[in-house]
Amino acid sequence: MLINIENKPNTLIQGMAFETYVINVLKDYLSVQKKSICPALDNELFDAYLPDGINDEITEPLHLEIKYLNTNKSGYFRSIEHFSKAISETSSGAVLIIIGESFTQPSIESLTKLAQCKAKRKVYIWDIDTFDNYTKDFQQNHKKYINNPTKAILENAIKNQNNTINVSETQEKLLISLKKSIKMKN
Repeated sequence: MLINIENKPNTLIQGMAFETYVINVLKDYLSVQKKSICPALDNELFDAYLPDGINDEITEPLHLEIKYLNTNKSGYFRSIEHFSKAISETSSGAVLIIIGESFTQPSIESLTKLAQCKAKRKVYIWDIDTFDNYTKDFQQNHKKYINNPTKAILENAIKNQNNTINVSETQEKLLISLKKSIKMKN
């Protein structure tokens, strides 16, 4: 496994860093294939949309959901079951769920069956090892999200704050959380 964000101080920051990492790596990975990724707006259910699919094997348009949990593997099953129920009533389309943990092939198959049954649509699941296998050549430029998630997410929040007139509620909460975290370290 190329990614390890274990034992970092803040689960919210870990999750945001992992999500940002995956989206940025996928941007590079997809651009080589002449495919695109559309990151979601703050109020959307999914994390991104892949209108051209993700590779030669999955060419249909995909909604992307990225899951990083600081929990045991059963937490992923509960989270994916809950998420799949939530999307069952939304617009149709296949879904790719990328999870920030390694799973055995039988576990991935069980997760996929569970998700497809609850979501009532085609669902693909990549664990972190599958993600790494596809994208290993595109990860280096984005390691800051894994090596120092607090700093990387803070830099992104500040950059986004300077580029937009209205700072989202999520960014404001993140800035407050990061400021508290920095004060506690000093």
